[in-house]
Amino acid sequence: EQGSHCVVSMPYHREVTAIFSPVFPVSVVIKGNGVVKSKDSTLNCNTLVEPIKNEKGIVTVVDYQNTFNKNITRTCIMNYIRGSLLDLVATAGPDSEFVGWQGNCIGKQSSCSTVIDGPRTISAEFITPQKYKLNLSIKTEDGVKGSVSSSDGRLNCGNDCVVSFVNGTVVRLTATPEKFRLFRGWEGACTGKSPTCIVTLNSDTQVTAKFSWYYSLTIKKSGVASAHILSSDLSLNDCGQDSSK
Repeated sequence: EQGSHCVVSMPYHREVTAIFSPVFPVSVVIKGNGVVKSKDSTLNCNTLVEPIKNEKGIVTVVDYQNTFNKNITRTCIMNYIRGSLLDLVATAGPDSEFVGWQGNCIGKQSSCSTVIDGPRTISAEFITPQKYKLNLSIKTEDGVKGSVSSSDGRLNCGNDCVVSFVNGTVVRLTATPEKFRLFRGWEGACTGKSPTCIVTLNSDTQVTAKFSWYYSLTIKKSGVASAHILSSDLSLNDCGQDSSK
């Protein structure tokens, strides 16, 4: 069995064999805000919590810095028996993203496997992406209500609101007035009167949606003469018949 101690009862002659195998150090370097764990739970290296001390009060983590620093670098060292299969999983911390592996693990997948046949150095990098604010204002007349939502569901506002998006995010906005209310148009990074607007976040961005009452216009024919009524925006194009708009 494994373990450095063995107790044997001796009612008769017995033979005991001690097997020794070389061990190799595995150094896991974390750059940024994240966690690297082994699937067998023998290794848990992270930049999210204070380092754990052993029974002698010795911190087993080197290069420890302020845990609140997003640019923190931490190295954890663990010994493994030659021939061991080490399965690692990287998990990003709050507001961070996993970039990829370097050293004896490579690639951008969150998991990595390596056979321990010598000393190993594995780096996991995490970044905190730049984010920008989408400042949304709702401009209405008295008693009028309307809302603006984004296609990804992150934004759904009936009043002024602010939502942060990762740099380069394309946001599709839709303005929706209440029944018998009218969407009048956009101001700021969105323009025009279409209820849908697409905006790309590469800086803090201001968007205003305007809503108003919906008013109807009724035109009635009087007399026997023919008449043609045309509005400047072409929304009304009536040839002498009673009409409502």
